Amino acid sequence: MVEARPRALSRAEIHDRLWPGTFVSEASLRQVVMELRRALGDDPHEPRCVRTVRRFGYAFTGEARELLVFCQAGAGTTRTDLG
Repeated sequence: MVEARPRALSRAEIHDRLWPGTFVSEASLRQVVMELRRALGDDPHEPRCVRTVRRFGYAFTGEARELLVFCQAGAGTTRTDLG
């Protein structure tokens, strides 16, 4: 969702990115979004980060920054682009 922001992704598109070639119920996707919101401290009734697009899917609407990840056991710094 971060890579596509502010465009909404359909539930099918999210499913295909997370679980390619696997049957997963819509309830599982809702659960993942609920856990994501909880981790981000987001409120589904007044979303700051993850917006529900009714009868379609979800959109990431929060701010995203580049993140530098430092690997303890390896070769130093890894750059992760979050949008």
